[in-house]
Amino acid sequence: MSSFIYINMFGLTKITYSIVYGTLAIGYLVGNYFMRKLNDKSFHINNLIYIGAVISFIGSLILLVIPISENYIFTGSVICISFFIMRLGFGFISSPIQIGTINIYKEISGQALGFVTFYSFVASSIVSYWVSLYQNNPITGVIIVSLILNVIIFISFLTLFFLFKNNAKIKKNE
Repeated sequence: MSSFIYINMFGLTKITYSIVYGTLAIGYLVGNYFMRKLNDKSFHINNLIYIGAVISFIGSLILLVIPISENYIFTGSVICISFFIMRLGFGFISSPIQIGTINIYKEISGQALGFVTFYSFVASSIVSYWVSLYQNNPITGVIIVSLILNVIIFISFLTLFFLFKNNAKIKKNE
């Protein structure tokens, strides 16, 4: 969610933008909460990641309604709702990916988690660059990049699912 769009295009103050941006954390926490509830019901780690990927993809599809209106309030609201839903999906994905990484790479789990974190930082930088390519129409950039990334998430999930069909489950401490 680009501060440029909200502050420069929509005229939000920096304080208001920080509040709007902070609500995205709630989306992540809600997704993580429901992921944990489904995990308690013995959902397979792959199913949890799949649910998160589907939720995130739905969030990116919501962005496609933006072109029907030129109203900034409508556009800003749609972007917020979309990003909230994508963060909710990420709440389903994040912990299972970390646990799956630990389960797959037991002997080098610290390094593997470090690589996953490094990869997420690099991906964030690439995404920021992609969106910046659309300086004349940053909302179009947000829509295109969000859709492309969610397609990449699906391809990555399907690839990993077929490569690592194991019975990994997030284990509770007993």
